[in-house]
Amino acid sequence: WRRDSCWKVGVLGVSDTLALFFDGLAEPQNPGVACYGFVVLDEGGEVIGEGKGLAGEPFRPGSTNNRAEYVGLIEGLKWVVLTCPEANLVVNGDSQLVIRQMRGEYAVRSPNLVSLHGEARALARRVGRVRFEWIPRKENELADARSVQAYEEYWRSQGRDPPPMRFRR
Repeated sequence: WRRDSCWKVGVLGVSDTLALFFDGLAEPQNPGVACYGFVVLDEGGEVIGEGKGLAGEPFRPGSTNNRAEYVGLIEGLKWVVLTCPEANLVVNGDSQLVIRQMRGEYAVRSPNLVSLHGEARALARRVGRVRFEWIPRKENELADARSVQAYEEYWRSQGRDPPPMRFRR
């Protein structure tokens, strides 16, 4: 995406706000194949940015759902920082743990998440104003779909059909 894809008028107004939706999964077990997805929407609800991929080496101890959630958040924030750093941002996720840790309501106790949390906080400081909001999974369908696509693409790249997902549906 080009920088001007953020703003149809080409000028960022002080009230312009983007919405970042992020998600992560680890299937068919946790740890398992950890994947992430994110979408960025403009004020009109149009998707202007998206991404998906593996959040870690499959079936390694650190390839967990929480890692995948953080990687989805980090990759989405990287997109915003690179493309629209002046934007005000509402970050939406269905992981209560990640959202509450980013708000400072929960401590980050897992050694596997400390560096990811630090990276996400550093990226968030490079954007205009940022607000973190927890949303129910059903309101996070766009990001969820990207993480599921990454999961299915991983298995197909291995020459296999994806195993049924136990935790997502």
